[in-house]
Amino acid sequence: MTFAVAYTGMPHAPGWETGAHVIRSLRELGFDALPYGTYYQSNEPIEHSISLQQMSGFDTLIVVDSGVFNDDYNQLADAEVENRVYWLSDIEINPDPYLNYCSQMKFDAIFSTNMKWLPKLREYSPIVHYLPYGIDPSRHRIMNDVEKDIELGFVGSIGGGYTERTEFVEKVKEGGIEITTTSGHSGWDFIKATNRFQNTLNLNVSFGDGLLNARTFEAPACGSLLITNACEELAQSYREEWEVLTYESPEDVVKIMKRLRAHPNLQKNIARVGYEATLERHTYKMRAQEMLFQLSAKELQF
Repeated sequence: MTFAVAYTGMPHAPGWETGAHVIRSLRELGFDALPYGTYYQSNEPIEHSISLQQMSGFDTLIVVDSGVFNDDYNQLADAEVENRVYWLSDIEINPDPYLNYCSQMKFDAIFSTNMKWLPKLREYSPIVHYLPYGIDPSRHRIMNDVEKDIELGFVGSIGGGYTERTEFVEKVKEGGIEITTTSGHSGWDFIKATNRFQNTLNLNVSFGDGLLNARTFEAPACGSLLITNACEELAQSYREEWEVLTYESPEDVVKIMKRLRAHPNLQKNIARVGYEATLERHTYKMRAQEMLFQLSAKELQF
């Protein structure tokens, strides 16, 4: 069985990373998988990528969303493959381009990192399932030579258009808790930064949207205790108060940090259990296996 995995973006940006993880995972499972796509800044082909014409010999096309709908993505409607699969994220930010692309591509199956959008996506495909992000243990891992010298950190964009995030961080600081913020980190930069954090504060783009972003899984894999906003989907991935901690307000974060300071063993235990849970349940290889199971159960052309 052969897979063409289409993705685009900057090297080590979230969309690019996820596409690369899918390819590595399929290969680990014994399948042939090759990339299709370009770096969107330069339109240079991704290394070792195949062309649209070469894709005709592949069984299945998996489009991994990066939120960039360029010519490379649009011409995939002409791909001569048996099965078309879409794994999309960030649809809640600007839904129309994603839904238009679903309509254009006529996917045989759609997987989404956001559970709340599943009912709408069922209008565009007979197979629709929830499939959150994951981790690659060869990359998202504890680096023993890096000291965890930062009590609380956040990796992501602060300022600019992220007003809600910025205000949230400032309110936590007003409560006497210092937060180290690092903007624009991804790939190995993210992994190195998170390895320094004893605790990682996770702030989604839109509070209350239910999306488990990539940091939800990557931070625990780096040995950092995850402190993230409470949502229904989280309970399907982690046990709250046992593997991760949750908040509903900046004041909650302040209380959590004061509690962890008073009980350092509690912090270490939750970080350890969260790390173990992530490796046991949330690798990209497991995500690929779940995708293949759902597809085979619906009797696609495999």
